[in-house]
Amino acid sequence: MSDYQYAPEVAFLVEEARNGTIAPPPGEGRHFMDYTHFEFGPGPDHPFLFAWCYLRPDRELYVYQKGRWLVLKEVSVRDIGLSLARHLEDLPQYGESGEGLGIMAETIAEAQRRLRRARADAGAQSVH
Repeated sequence: MSDYQYAPEVAFLVEEARNGTIAPPPGEGRHFMDYTHFEFGPGPDHPFLFAWCYLRPDRELYVYQKGRWLVLKEVSVRDIGLSLARHLEDLPQYGESGEGLGIMAETIAEAQRRLRRARADAGAQSVH
C-alpha cells in the first residue's frame, strides 16, 4: 500500500474509493486499489481529478477519470514527467502548495512555483 499521506480533507475520499466507491479495472482484484494514487485539485473543495496506478514492469499506466479506467501501454516514468511538463500551464494552478492532494498534485504545484519564480526573476532582470 502507498505510504503517501493525504490531507485530512481528502483522506476520507481516498479511503472510500479504496473501499469500493471506485471499482478496480476489469481483471484486477481489490488489492489493485491499495496501489492506486488519487489526485485532487486546488481550492476550498479540492475536487477529485483522477486516480492512477503505474505498473512499472509492464510499463502500463492505469488512469481512472469520469467513471472509467483507461490503460496506457508502453509508458515510461520519463513519458509521464514530460507530459506533465508540457501541459504545466494547462493544469490546475495550485498556488504555493499541493501538499496532501496527491503525488502528482504536489509535483505539479512545485513545478508551477518554480516556473513562477523563474519568470519573476527573468522579469526583474529585464527591468535592470
